[in-house]
Order: sequence, then structure tokens, then C-alpha cells
Amino acid sequence: MTIQTQPTRPANRQVNVEEEINRANEMQRQAATLKRVSSMLLAVGIIEMLFGLTAVGISSVVGPVFVALVGAAVLVTGVIEFASAFIRNNPARYIWGGIGMAAGILLIAEPTIGLVAMGVIAGIYLFVNGVVKLFGTMGKPWIITGGVAGIIMGIIILLSLGVVSAPLIGILVGINLIIDGIVTTNMSNELSQTVTMIR
Repeated sequence: MTIQTQPTRPANRQVNVEEEINRANEMQRQAATLKRVSSMLLAVGIIEMLFGLTAVGISSVVGPVFVALVGAAVLVTGVIEFASAFIRNNPARYIWGGIGMAAGILLIAEPTIGLVAMGVIAGIYLFVNGVVKLFGTMGKPWIITGGVAGIIMGIIILLSLGVVSAPLIGILVGINLIIDGIVTTNMSNELSQTVTMIR
């Protein structure tokens, strides 16, 4: 009498299925996290551009009020950048935000400073901001462009101390903030594309 045995299921088959399910769940969690980060960065970029447009728009204002308003725009943008560093865990953005906060505080604390002192603060802010972007690019062309633009604008101001006008300084700072906003929104778009690929 022949006894037929049922074929045994490989022991590791169930384990592989569970691993696949866990992997899929982990990818979904990552996608959800990246989506939230993308939305936050988009908001940050829009705010940066709005403050940049504000800095350009108030260039007709003169005196301490103008200096304080530019300082406020730079300070708020620095705080936003510093906060976004936690989101991306990006050391370069910590420096980027810290520079903005320091420059903004200096301009707000001393709105009656002379044009030369304002030019020095703004020039150093733009130059160092550009250098940080340039060396924290990871090969991203839009960040490289923003970094080069910041360095050039910083050099223009520093080499024109005593000649450059306060409105021009405000306009250059505003343009830099607008560029920062464009860079940040591009980063948001890139993350959004990554989320689409994961899903």
C-alpha cells in the first residue's frame, strides 16, 4: 500500500511574505513623511519669496524704518530656514538660518546704523549665505545658481561701501530672499516627485 504525502510548504515562504508586507508598510510611512516635509518646504519657499518681494517693495522707504524692515525680513527668513533644518536634518541649512537670524537681529537692534555698517552686515550675510549654499549643494543646479548669485551680490555690496545706496542694498537682499524661496520650492518639488515614485 502506497502512502501519499502532501507536499510541505517551504518554511521560509511565510517569513518572506511577512517581510514584503513590512517593507511595503515602511515605504508607505516614508512616503507619508516625505509628503509632509515637501508641503512644509513649499510653505517655507513661498514665505521666503514673499519676504523677498517685501524687501524689494520697501526700498523706497528711507531711514531707520527701512533698516528695521529689512532686518525683520532677514530675521524671519533665518528663523524659517533654521526650523526647516530640523525637517531636512541638513547642517548647511542650520548655518544658513543662523546667519540670517544674526544679520536680522543686528539690523533690528541698531536701525540707526550708518550706511557703511548696514552694507557690511548685508554684504557678509549675502556672501556667507552664498558660500554655504555652494558647498551644501549636493550637485543641485538651482542651489549652485543661488549660491553664486549670493556671493556675487555680497561682493558687489562689500566692494561698493560708501557708494552703494540703502535702497540698492534692500533690493539685493530681497532678490536673494526670492532666490532662496525658489531654491526651497524646487527642493519641495523634488521630494514630491520622490513620493510619487515610492507610491
